[in-house]
Amino acid sequence: MRQSHFRTFRVRRGQTLLELLTALFVLSLVLVGALALTNSNFRLEGIGSSRLVATNLAREGVELARSIRDSNWLSSRAFDDGLSDTNHCAVLSAQANQPFVDHFTFLECKDGFDASFQLYQSADGRYSADAAFGNLSQIFRNIRLDPICLDASNVQSIKTDTACDPGTKIGLQVKGEVGWYYAGQKMTVVLTEQIYDWQ
Repeated sequence: MRQSHFRTFRVRRGQTLLELLTALFVLSLVLVGALALTNSNFRLEGIGSSRLVATNLAREGVELARSIRDSNWLSSRAFDDGLSDTNHCAVLSAQANQPFVDHFTFLECKDGFDASFQLYQSADGRYSADAAFGNLSQIFRNIRLDPICLDASNVQSIKTDTACDPGTKIGLQVKGEVGWYYAGQKMTVVLTEQIYDWQ
């Protein structure tokens, strides 16, 4: 009788050890999954935050072009005054003591991640292409201002490397492209809008 009681005790003890190992295995799976989910959430939050900044910077370039066009109309100047150059690429220039970006500076078109398009960030969080503005950031912004032409048969075309023939320019395609690095990976946001010489 004593032997069978001992055997029952050993079987229970073995089952308890097996249950403990199973519980530890399940708990480790839950912890690894929670850790991976937390890590993924932090990464997505960082990407979302940087994408929001990039989208706003791209939008700033498009809105400045529209604002300059509207100001030109009110001042009875050509709609593209300050918006066209033999180079179609530009950066936004601002003074550190000015509250707003005030004009485009045209550059030779290159890759959007070229150093000539790299932005500087001021202490109050604003960005500019002016080196005196603040600290060098990891954000690049290129604003393309390509003319929209209308030929004799009323067909629109966008000239990316040339100018329109005299008297055929009816607008501009404004493309704000912002690039940045996140965890060693290139990321880009592009906003495009067409603005016309139509009041």
